[in-house]
Amino acid sequence: MYGPLHETVVMPKQLVGGKDVASVFKGLLDDGQYIYDFVDHYYIRSLKRDWHAMHDVLIYGYDDSLQVFHVYAYQGTKLAGVDVPYAEYEEAYDSEYQRGQFHCTVLYRKKDAEFHPDIRRIGDHLLDYLDGLNTYDREAPLLVDLYKPRFGLDVYDELKYNLQYMRDMNLPLDIPEMYCLYEHKRFMHERAVYLDGHTDVRCPDGLKDRFAEIEDVGRIIAMLALKLNRKGLSSEKDFDSLMHRFEAIKELEKAAFSEYYEHNRSVFEDA
Repeated sequence: MYGPLHETVVMPKQLVGGKDVASVFKGLLDDGQYIYDFVDHYYIRSLKRDWHAMHDVLIYGYDDSLQVFHVYAYQGTKLAGVDVPYAEYEEAYDSEYQRGQFHCTVLYRKKDAEFHPDIRRIGDHLLDYLDGLNTYDREAPLLVDLYKPRFGLDVYDELKYNLQYMRDMNLPLDIPEMYCLYEHKRFMHERAVYLDGHTDVRCPDGLKDRFAEIEDVGRIIAMLALKLNRKGLSSEKDFDSLMHRFEAIKELEKAAFSEYYEHNRSVFEDA
């Protein structure tokens, strides 16, 4: 699915050190690149973060007349487009709270290139999502060797375990993570519809309805997590409802994606 990005380059922050960050980044943007970066959200006033926290942002443009970068970042519980003054961004970039995150990632786009989805790769990743085995083999070299993490549909079991732990420890839920889960369901639904209209990968109306249902459950999960944080994790009814939704969405996805793959098996395997 990432055909439009022909190369990803990790640029160490040391390469920017001592230089004007705004000038360097504007040059990258002028060259047709998006900049994915980790900065201290505390210094970005529009994000209203009252504590120091390194988090990701995506810079997609700038306006010299206003002296701002155009940025996507988490604002509260959801992604939002914000304008960040150059001076604020440089403070966030040079924060003393970097905690080892010393790079930004620059995504290069293919210019004037027609997008052709990699159908075989999509099929492989669908199977990967259903069992999670290849994901672990692919990601294992990049992980700390503490335990074998879950991937694909198996991640829901780990999410339930983590939620129970956070409740037992009386810790707040991570709302952006829950919102990312919903965004993933929306993304998968949109891609199934896109592929149906632009490729030989078909998604019958019945499956589209099921993907829409999965998206709705993802939205409910995000809203329940927000509600629990406001009311407190001691709410037995809401917590049980959240855990039930995780079980439900796992089964819905397993059935829908298995049927989706089988419906298009010959298309994926012949690609």
